Amino acid sequence: RSDPHCAEHHEEAIEGHVKILITGGGTGGHLYPALAVADALKPKLGADNILFVGSNRGMESREVPEAGYGFRGLESVGFPRKPSPQLFKAMSAGVKAVRVARTILGEFAPDVVFSTGGYASAPVVFASWLARIPIVLHEQNSVPGRANRFASRKAERVFLGFSSARRFFPRRDHLRLSGNPLREQVVNGSRPRAIRQFRLEEGRKTVLVLGGSQGAHSINQAMVDALGYFGEREDVQFLIQSGQRDHEWMVERCREQPAKSWVRRFIPNMGDAYAVADLVVARAGAMTISELEACGLPSVLVPYPHAMDNHQLLNADQLREGGAAIVIEDRFLSGKDLHDQIVTLLEDHVELRKMSMNARRLARPDATEEIARALLGFGGAVDLAAAEDEREDRGRSGRGPDRGRRERPGGPRTGPGGGRDGRPDGRSDQRQDGRRGRSDSAGRDGGRPSGRRTQEGGGGERRDRGRRGGANAGEARPNGRQTESAVSAAAEVDSGAGEAAAVVTTPGAEGAPATSSRNSGASRRRRRRRGSGESRARSAGASNGGEGSGGGARGGSGDGGSPGNGGKSGATEGES
Repeated sequence: RSDPHCAEHHEEAIEGHVKILITGGGTGGHLYPALAVADALKPKLGADNILFVGSNRGMESREVPEAGYGFRGLESVGFPRKPSPQLFKAMSAGVKAVRVARTILGEFAPDVVFSTGGYASAPVVFASWLARIPIVLHEQNSVPGRANRFASRKAERVFLGFSSARRFFPRRDHLRLSGNPLREQVVNGSRPRAIRQFRLEEGRKTVLVLGGSQGAHSINQAMVDALGYFGEREDVQFLIQSGQRDHEWMVERCREQPAKSWVRRFIPNMGDAYAVADLVVARAGAMTISELEACGLPSVLVPYPHAMDNHQLLNADQLREGGAAIVIEDRFLSGKDLHDQIVTLLEDHVELRKMSMNARRLARPDATEEIARALLGFGGAVDLAAAEDEREDRGRSGRGPDRGRRERPGGPRTGPGGGRDGRPDGRSDQRQDGRRGRSDSAGRDGGRPSGRRTQEGGGGERRDRGRRGGANAGEARPNGRQTESAVSAAAEVDSGAGEAAAVVTTPGAEGAPATSSRNSGASRRRRRRRGSGESRARSAGASNGGEGSGGGARGGSGDGGSPGNGGKSGATEGES
């Protein structure tokens, strides 16, 4: 279903050199899933065929180059949730970012764009839609962000980290529950290496305290207070990620407490930290939840209270309902309560082991590979086959790539006839309905004299087709002037059915030549006038002594009647 807008672009894809552009970032929750998928694609594509696009001011501008991937930055600004002067600044920056994104897309020429959300991803997704490049999304949270809600209408596929996110998307046919992709080093950490790296003491139980990639002041404050209640206990130690803002303050306060603790501004290798942890105290970001599940770690979760739509509380509910976590709302958090929960869990070995098993049961370890395979499929030769056929068809018809018409979501549908939407040669539904009407009535009525129809094929059916438009191939003009398209179409249908039908058209009463019927206002008015004169026409046909009855009443062959403006044409129809 890739867009065949560039021949060179598809030749590269068919040769296996699929190019994938990845966008998303601003926070670790958006960036790390993107890096996980890129790491899975790298052995198959190479780093040169993967490009990241994000914010110049986000953490992706530093971490993506360090991971070995190309990066292009945008000067994008997040949209405020309420009307404010910041809105105009964001709109202006968004327009500029879309222009830059279109330039990047033109230079890199990706086969598919993968977005993990965040405000920096919106301009890239919109530019990709304008360029008709397939878009694949991943939503990490229980409640989708604004960028992914907007982009989901343009996407070919949307992968979900939580099943509860389904209800927020208007379309359901392109949703897939995959879980959140995780980097290999997160789930394959080393406990001995962690003890050396963080200078921990062997034999103590370790409590890992996290506040997300930005830190969490309320958790830091409660943790400092909780350390005072632990005193000089020798069976527990704390590894704390403070974040940038609270780091100096946390270091000073923790030195004042007798409990063993090590404070880090940021923990670069979370895999080792998880490997050494016996219990985790953390926010409830989507990636934190998925990492706890994959590593089988029991936890005490404190959801961030100001998250959009309170989605962190919904994230935490998955672990709480699964028996893998205890949840404390931020407004009820205190050092004493945190101390009591930690002590209760560390002293109950059975409960701690049970929570660990429950966490692993909730994990979806194949999320990264599932998304990577889908991206390769959207850019690979299998999906490009339809695009190549379409390009060859355009070459035979002498047309170049049609950039002006956007296809339906999911690409053009083809059927046995080879035309769009399953219609032979792309003919309209009305033309097809007319042909079916002729073939059905011919087989049903055989050589019944014109003007005599069964209840099924009578005037009600004819009037219904008349309302659909005069382009139906089985209709005839007033005074027996049948359309040229009806003659050729009837001959085609009858010959295909093995019948040697000879349909003869005769000029009208004034000798006017047969003309093609069109779905116009004049033809509709003529049909309305004909409807009121049908009974008079049948009476006149009967008085002609059987010489082709029904001359004025649309006696076309499409409904089993004859052209009916003379005895010879009626005889020909009856003989066939």
